[in-house]
Amino acid sequence: MRATRLAVVLGLGCWVACTPTRQDDAPGPARTDDARAEAVEAREVLALKDATVTLSPGHCAGVIVADGHHVLTAAHCIQGAPGQRQSVVLRDGRLLGGEVKVVDGRRDMAVLRLDARAPVRALTVATALPSPGDTLLFAGRNDRPGEPQEVELRKLGRCPSLPEVPQALFTSLHGAKGDSGAPVVR
Repeated sequence: MRATRLAVVLGLGCWVACTPTRQDDAPGPARTDDARAEAVEAREVLALKDATVTLSPGHCAGVIVADGHHVLTAAHCIQGAPGQRQSVVLRDGRLLGGEVKVVDGRRDMAVLRLDARAPVRALTVATALPSPGDTLLFAGRNDRPGEPQEVELRKLGRCPSLPEVPQALFTSLHGAKGDSGAPVVR
């Protein structure tokens, strides 16, 4: 996987210095580049996992975005209307309270505003759609075992269940019940 930056892709967002302690331990140029790329990838995967939340009560996921006070999720995961309370559980088990701000059933998107800023790196919402053939990353809910999946964006198009979304993402993702609202990132 080539992780360059995390951006949440809508459709349902570092460098690590490695300094050897002794000159004899210094790897060659290719190994240094490989180690640096692996370290960046590991940090990106950790940021993705940290920013992914589970709705509580509920059975879906969401992602902390923007300024760390907002969660983006699927509208069908929200049982209330704007103004109602909705909590989320962080990967470390902490519970954060929030309020439903937007529920757009036509696009199956909802936004929550957290009472306090989440203590994780918020992901950036992508400003452009990826292209078919692009490799994306999907982690699903944090309360399930498993590593993130690299998925291929197969096509953009209309989804029969979301006719208001002209460019829905069709991917090779293997999700499970309850993964709705989890981020797909590039």
